[in-house]
Amino acid sequence: MRIWRAAALALTLAGCVQTASPIAAPNAARAAEMAQAKAEGKRKAQMFLQTVAAVAPVAKEICLEKQIVGNCDFQIFVDPRLRLPENAYQTVDYSGRPLIGFTLALLSDARDADEIAFVMGHEAAHHILGHLAQQAQTAQRAAQAAAVTAADQGQSRRQIRTAQRAAALAATEGYSKLFELQADALGAEIALRAGFDPLLGAAFFDRLPQPHHGEASSHPDNRTRKALVAQTVQQLRRRS
Repeated sequence: MRIWRAAALALTLAGCVQTASPIAAPNAARAAEMAQAKAEGKRKAQMFLQTVAAVAPVAKEICLEKQIVGNCDFQIFVDPRLRLPENAYQTVDYSGRPLIGFTLALLSDARDADEIAFVMGHEAAHHILGHLAQQAQTAQRAAQAAAVTAADQGQSRRQIRTAQRAAALAATEGYSKLFELQADALGAEIALRAGFDPLLGAAFFDRLPQPHHGEASSHPDNRTRKALVAQTVQQLRRRS
């Protein structure tokens, strides 16, 4: 693991991330490497905080403009678990407040603030567009329809539950690619309005594995996503 993810990115972020206990370096070279990693972690931490400060107000503003969801008070944080892979995710808490989490691995590997801002905008867009609720409703409808069909065919309760799970999964996967593209477009707008360059941010796709059939099938082709971001930015700049 890259020097404890740049010394746990040296992020305290108001208690969101606890740094690892100091480890005795076996030699001067190791100590220098750890010091360099800690300095890089502090730099990334500052960059993250500055990006949050710029992006969160814009995301809230656009969220209020769209009027699709009721809660636009974003909380953006760092997930402190070291073993998590590169990822960012969006969810809501018990009160419906939107949460956006970044793993240490993603922040450690992010090249610049433009990439962080684009990913942040993308995750915020999922909430702004109501994707979580839409997916839940789609899955519920598909499961209900599958249950009725399976029951009419005289299947057992176990078979009905299996049919429900399969139908719900298939239904949500069918919408996932569309949702990802919608979030890419709105995420690019959020990043641009916050003062970042989504074209540079979309370079993030160059380091993602290319989705294949049966693997990461819920995500569109990376080239398609980059092209959509470029088209969106071009249209936005023409309007301004």
